[in-house]
Amino acid sequence: MARINCSLEKVIYMLQKKELVEVAVIARKVNVSDNTVRRWINEGKVEGYKIGGRWYVKKKSLEEFILNKAN
Repeated sequence: MARINCSLEKVIYMLQKKELVEVAVIARKVNVSDNTVRRWINEGKVEGYKIGGRWYVKKKSLEEFILNKAN
């Protein structure tokens, strides 16, 4: 599963560096539902982090998923 456990410091760093994108933002940009993006996380297709009730996806993981899906 791609739900990644890591330190709070690492997650804060990734948020500050804009390496994480909120699920709702991704859903709007790729024209799918929030549930679809969360399913990608649960299926291990993208790396996801839950922070205070909200899900975020690692930007690099999403880019790789989209590129692999296009090929």
